[in-house]
Amino acid sequence: MPSFNIHIAIASEYIKYHPGEIKNQEEFMRGTIAPDLSENKYKSHFDNYAERHNGLSEFLDQNQIDITSDYGKGYFLHLVTDELFYHKVFEKEHDEVNKLNTTFHHDWDCLNKLIINEYKIEGYMNRILEEKTQFLDFEKVKKFINQLSKITIEEQIHEIKNNGNPII
Repeated sequence: MPSFNIHIAIASEYIKYHPGEIKNQEEFMRGTIAPDLSENKYKSHFDNYAERHNGLSEFLDQNQIDITSDYGKGYFLHLVTDELFYHKVFEKEHDEVNKLNTTFHHDWDCLNKLIINEYKIEGYMNRILEEKTQFLDFEKVKKFINQLSKITIEEQIHEIKNNGNPII
């Protein structure tokens, strides 16, 4: 999954670009990180186990998390972020990580300080490494954060219901 800081940055920027849509920002942020707090990531991410894609349609069809609540909107934004990160925007980098049988964790730690400073993130524990990333480019991550946060949740829902995939 993308780091907490990437998820928080997207959620913060989403609130900024869509004033008035999110009434309870604390609940929205809680929803944004909730899927990664679970011990069972396949269940919390509505994964299609065989294809390793997020079950965005399954999430929209479920009735445990209310997509109209701010918590539900944050949760949904998290799932959309993961899907687009791994299967569209950073697919090449993800494939390289898989080939080397490693993770993005080193890169998250290298990017944390940059993301925290760029998006003025406060209150989250972060490991900071003052090293170069191996796979991820900060400018590409920043572009991803900015593009995704401008698309409304309603637009994402519409696209997933009609075409099965989120947009960026």
